[in-house]
Amino acid sequence: MCPATRHPGVRLHGRPRGQGEAFFARGSDEARTHYLHVLSADHPHWHAYLTFRDALRQSADLRDDYARLKQTLAHAHAEERRVYTALKGEFIERVLKGWAPSLT
Repeated sequence: MCPATRHPGVRLHGRPRGQGEAFFARGSDEARTHYLHVLSADHPHWHAYLTFRDALRQSADLRDDYARLKQTLAHAHAEERRVYTALKGEFIERVLKGWAPSLT
């Protein structure tokens, strides 16, 4: 496992997500400060994660839009993590369709 998962305060978050996938969190349930989603290189979503990462690295405007969206959603849905995640996911799907049509 990657060294970041051994950092004090980092723990497996939720149930194991399946073969080759784990999700870690740092901080208390009331105030998590970091999330780390770990995938094996042969995981079906591996290429989508890398495509989204690369899109953010290549476009400052896209990066800013994503940061603003996350801030807005965090304030609007502070008590509704699933809503926050779903709405953020819609943005990610739009980016993936635009940057890597072969993934959809």
